[in-house]
Amino acid sequence: MNEYGAQADEADELAPGELHPPVPGGLVDTARKLRARHEAQAAEAAPPPPRPNRPVVVRQQGPDNFGARTITIAAGTSVLAMPADPGRVLAIVNLVTTAAAVLIARDRAAADTGTGYLLESAAPALPLTHTREVWLNNPGGSSIQVSVLTEGYTVA
Repeated sequence: MNEYGAQADEADELAPGELHPPVPGGLVDTARKLRARHEAQAAEAAPPPPRPNRPVVVRQQGPDNFGARTITIAAGTSVLAMPADPGRVLAIVNLVTTAAAVLIARDRAAADTGTGYLLESAAPALPLTHTREVWLNNPGGSSIQVSVLTEGYTVA
């Protein structure tokens, strides 16, 4: 017998950290068997591997309204280039007249007072992606031409 009261050959059969073997049919033995049964059932009932996702074909729908026009603006005047449109997706403003400039503003008061963005003829066309109204003002001494292109959806 060793100091724990077990035979030397029995101590070799015990798991590390156990002083006494579990009694067959006892609480520890039953709990271990139950846990082993649950682990086996969980391994059998594991969810199937996920199926790979199939790609979905999506067709891009373009705007159904398209408009283009060229506006002539007399010297020192303001004009409404685009009214407010909730369906507008894109507007492009391009100054056609060379050696000139046009002031792009959010409303008539801003256009008349010179508050806005000054687009010069050397600059590339300006894309606008908002739906508010757009006013143009000619701050120069001679008339100018501005091209405006709009794309949008029909809003019911």
